[in-house]
Amino acid sequence: MKIFRSFLLSAIAVFFLACTAQSAREKAGPPLKVSQKTRVAIPKSGLGKEYMFSTSLIPQSVAATSKGMLGRVVFFEQFEDGLDMYETTRGRVVTEDLPARRLMATFPIIDDSGSDIVIDFNAGMRRLAYGNWYSMDTLFDARQFERSAELPQARVFEVVSEDGILAIRQAVQARSRVNDPDLETRYEIRYFLEPYRSSDFQAKELNSEENRHLRFFQAASKIELESGRLTQNISRFDVSEPVVFYYSANTPENLREAVEEGILYWNKAFGKEVIQARMAPEGVTAPDPSRNIVQWVPWDLAGFAYADALVDPLTGEMIRGQAYLTSAFDFQGTERARRLLRSLRALVDEDESKEKEDEGEDEALHALHIGQAGCRMDTIEFAKKLADGLEEVLSQSELSDQAVQRIAEAYVRDVTAHEVGHVLGLRHNFAASLDATLSPKELDQFLQDFIEGADLEKYKEKSSGNSVMEYPIFAASIFDGWKIANADEALAYDAAAIRFGYFDDEGILEGELSFGSEEESGIYADVARRDYGLDPIEASYRDLSVASRHLPNAVIERFIAGRAPMDPRDRKKLEAVELSVSHYARRFSEPVNRILKWFDKSTRSLVVEREFAFVGDINEEERLDEHWKRLEKSLEALGGVDQVVFAHLPVRIGLKSKDKLERLEKAQKIEASVLKESLEELLDSEAYSTFVGLDGETYTWTDEEKTVIVERSSVLFEKLEEAVLLQTLERFENAPRDLGLAATGNLDDEDSVATLEKRIIALAKYVILKREKKPTIKGKVDKAYVEVPDFEYAYETRMAAAKALNDKTGSFESWSKEAKQSIHAELKNAVEGSLNIGLFKDFDDKILSRSLREWYLQQQGLLKLLPPDPKK
Repeated sequence: MKIFRSFLLSAIAVFFLACTAQSAREKAGPPLKVSQKTRVAIPKSGLGKEYMFSTSLIPQSVAATSKGMLGRVVFFEQFEDGLDMYETTRGRVVTEDLPARRLMATFPIIDDSGSDIVIDFNAGMRRLAYGNWYSMDTLFDARQFERSAELPQARVFEVVSEDGILAIRQAVQARSRVNDPDLETRYEIRYFLEPYRSSDFQAKELNSEENRHLRFFQAASKIELESGRLTQNISRFDVSEPVVFYYSANTPENLREAVEEGILYWNKAFGKEVIQARMAPEGVTAPDPSRNIVQWVPWDLAGFAYADALVDPLTGEMIRGQAYLTSAFDFQGTERARRLLRSLRALVDEDESKEKEDEGEDEALHALHIGQAGCRMDTIEFAKKLADGLEEVLSQSELSDQAVQRIAEAYVRDVTAHEVGHVLGLRHNFAASLDATLSPKELDQFLQDFIEGADLEKYKEKSSGNSVMEYPIFAASIFDGWKIANADEALAYDAAAIRFGYFDDEGILEGELSFGSEEESGIYADVARRDYGLDPIEASYRDLSVASRHLPNAVIERFIAGRAPMDPRDRKKLEAVELSVSHYARRFSEPVNRILKWFDKSTRSLVVEREFAFVGDINEEERLDEHWKRLEKSLEALGGVDQVVFAHLPVRIGLKSKDKLERLEKAQKIEASVLKESLEELLDSEAYSTFVGLDGETYTWTDEEKTVIVERSSVLFEKLEEAVLLQTLERFENAPRDLGLAATGNLDDEDSVATLEKRIIALAKYVILKREKKPTIKGKVDKAYVEVPDFEYAYETRMAAAKALNDKTGSFESWSKEAKQSIHAELKNAVEGSLNIGLFKDFDDKILSRSLREWYLQQQGLLKLLPPDPKK
């Protein structure tokens, strides 16, 4: 009886699946056809049948790379005066009892005498219906399906059919009716039409709890019939058959293997062969009607790699995807690496010298309300970080062309895996580096070993994070690229996320892996792009350490860029090379600013909060307590507040610092004399005494040139000391320090906040009161000639020091009250003593000469920020 029942159930299932397949075939239309060269022929048997309508927008300036639009399921209906294309109402309406039509276009009919209806597609498509191929919005917003741009000029110039997919290419001018209506941007719009065939592909949603642990790209929200419930399916491929990625034929031959390895890395995540990699035929470019393509873009200063896709809007099934890699990732030897470094620095300089302007593709996309691609980093951010990484690599004396080639391969391998991960559906994981088992010091050592070609076996069990979906620092990207080629398994998050999304393996929900995407990066300060460290304090201190150790290298690179540009006509005299003091100072003040954020009770930590099943005001005290404990632990591991925040500053204020740190290199004190000595040694070193310019020629510094470099750099380093102090003091002014009190309910005299505030007071006092040894201000008091010893630091810096003692950001309102009173008294006595004010019964600053009066009024401005003791 059981055997008969099993047989009966199997027979019913087979019959049901056969009926479903038959129904799907009946619902799907026959493939559309090409008529003449630019016409579209629709079989009459296809009227009323469903088709998948996908669109890619390709700007026709700078680089013609695509942006996938929101997919539509459509059908055609014939009328006396034309052929209409309608979008299905499925997922758009709450009931089918009320008739609804979603008209997209009406096409003129050229011929309907035979079995096909030939239409003028170009005449009908005079609106671009657009929207992102993915949605980060969990709400249903009908406007995302309704936006369109006018196409005042358009020309369909090619229609081809491939594997049952009709590809239509249309050159257009697109105009927004809202943003700058005078702007008509040139695009190619590439339309893809294919029969919409239902399959066994199972749509999948992620609930809010699952979204805490991983995230996929998602199709736009849909409305369920009758209930009105919103559903949002994740985007992923049907992996019942292999998913093939082609890399474009113009990929440099020396990097093709690295690109293949980056693509095939994901088989380790799937746990079996799901992905295949092949080279695309010559002339095939992205986006393609039937291929997933990794497209190489020859553009050294592009500053991006990104992913793009076409998705079924009803199920979330990934139809096709493409990833774009630019030649900025191909270094090809030390010469090209140096050339790229100087070009990137020039790009950053240009950006810093003018206000940012929206231009090119990004401006056009913004004008049409079209969001960014699935993964596209800010060009200037990319340029800064890649330049920092190249600077670090090029400072190695053992660097060879072979080593640079290995670095390029590893970098391309990692970037390829990252972008293919997006096409497979995965969103970013900016928290990946929080799970690193490789310390910053070990990562630095790995990079040195990698460059020297040493045995790297000891690093195989280490990791720089749990995912390639991070935006890592340069050295970590090289490590990941090396690991992709040498490890047997995928990184932990990548494997767990893929197996959950594709195979329903729920291991990732146990919460052991750090995860945070774009949404979390705006909430949690430890979900950050391009940081590295066990925690954000360590990551920021590493940036500080790198800045202090590689500053002389960076300065020399500036001079090389001016001395040997790509075109001799752009050559600069070494005396004219720009050295921005404030630019270099930010390398030190910005990491400190990130560290100071963790003393603010409003700063949130993903690492802390993921330990709580629920986050709200009901457990705020417990969360703040955990934040506080983690801050204290992090600071203690790095040598305390003195070491982390103050030891690198060019002052002597009685700090307690360590000679050596266990997990990373100690940040060096900013001292002009030490920096000058280091620069002189580098100029005579093998790495910099002879160099290859951007023009490919070899140069050697003359003694005269070295003298100019050293003299100008010495001036820079001297000014840098005060510039770093100024910027750091400005950060103190706006850095709340209320976490300790909020977490413990007490104001301890020995904790990290107390130590920080004691050091701020000591630093402010030092800066405000320190005087030059020689008198520099000369003038008259009434009729008497006097010489006044000036203060060492500029008025702006001293004002910043006084403002750093303000009441609003301290641990409590009167945290610096007595210190301000004491500094007020000392400063007042110094000023009055210098001018012999005590000798005058009724002193008035009018009796001072111009130079002394300016100096006196500046000191009065400072005194106003430092209220005196009212009793005195």
